[in-house]
Amino acid sequence: MRPTFVVFKSFPSFPLWLPLICLLGCLISLGTGSLEAQDDVQDNVETTLIFSDVGTITPGQTFNLDLTIEGKFNLAGWETGILFNPDILELVSVEEGDLLKNALFQPGAIDNGAGSITGLSSTLLGKGEASTPGKLVTLNFKARQEGKSFVRLDSTNLGDTEAKPIPVSIIDTEITVEEVTVPG
Repeated sequence: MRPTFVVFKSFPSFPLWLPLICLLGCLISLGTGSLEAQDDVQDNVETTLIFSDVGTITPGQTFNLDLTIEGKFNLAGWETGILFNPDILELVSVEEGDLLKNALFQPGAIDNGAGSITGLSSTLLGKGEASTPGKLVTLNFKARQEGKSFVRLDSTNLGDTEAKPIPVSIIDTEITVEEVTVPG
């Protein structure tokens, strides 16, 4: 079956398009209101995920990058993916952090060809929650070659004991890999 297309060669003399423009204007202003509401929520975020500082790395070096949580929260579980530049970094392993004790930890699936890890998560078993800053996970990377690589969280969700989402601010990082020349 072939689709049917209607083509208008010109606007009608009566401005039938005027109500459409008014409707579009209303939708835009409603959309702006919802964006403002989202900005208000973002202003009230009291929880931050941040990567540790590792300084400058040399090619061939392995190093640990910690993902920590700071601020006000009552954490019962979290999930995320992580993206990085596979030309510069290789993710060797993932280790559970010390924040959630007695948790079901899922180290995720590492894909060094794509520069990603998916399905990384931790959920408390039974009752309890974490409310003090701490380490969620440690990523063990190997520097492949000189350059810069982002390390970015992807599809990140945090939840409390009632499975309600915890608003979070995310601070991604950049890793610099370069040869260090020793004067001499």
